[in-house]
Amino acid sequence: MLKSLFKSFFITFIITMTSGILLLVFMDPNSFSGLDNLEKDIQVQTNLEKKIKRPATEDDILNILQVINLKDKKIIFGILLDPVKNNIRIDVLSNLQKTSFGKKSLSELYDYGGVKLLVKTLNKDYNKNFNKYLVIKNEDNLIDLLDIVGSLEIKDELFDFLKKYMNIKNQIIDPECFVELINYSDNNIIKELFKEVIKQKIILFDFPMGEDIFKKIINKVESDISYKDFYNLTEVDLSKLN
Repeated sequence: MLKSLFKSFFITFIITMTSGILLLVFMDPNSFSGLDNLEKDIQVQTNLEKKIKRPATEDDILNILQVINLKDKKIIFGILLDPVKNNIRIDVLSNLQKTSFGKKSLSELYDYGGVKLLVKTLNKDYNKNFNKYLVIKNEDNLIDLLDIVGSLEIKDELFDFLKKYMNIKNQIIDPECFVELINYSDNNIIKELFKEVIKQKIILFDFPMGEDIFKKIINKVESDISYKDFYNLTEVDLSKLN
């Protein structure tokens, strides 16, 4: 009985192995690349789904006047986002800089007439061409905004400088540390810090959560930057801004 069962099992095994070998011999070699072809198809589909970036135009350039109200000082500076030339430029202005409006300084003019009057006067007096503005009301407001985009990584020469002169030991700084830094830094350091923020965080607009980030930010500030401005930025390549 056992001998008969063993014989039947052995015959079945031989037939199965023979059939498998014949199948391998006569199978189309191209079928072995089925998984590779599937991966390629998925990659092609992924690439097709990616948003194709258009060439930037002059209309995409944002020249923003930003005012930040801190406890001990006011920071007034220009932010140029130029995706045509792939350029980010920060110009920190002196609060004491005089204007033609009653010979008021920038700080006095802002306190007197607000950011719109400040933009209008700067464009007239100094040919600044600001086309947008953004006002951060206080330090807590700035911390809230930085919380939305996350901590900042300080790199290279800027970190070496801050480590030497301002007792910064960690390259990753949180919003509270950032506010402390700009409170006690000169205009050159402020310029470099904000440039780093923009370089590192503006590409977040390209991700699915970019629209949500923009809405959260714009709802916490006084600004005339519109959803159309945001959408225009998402249509061009932001990764090359420098």
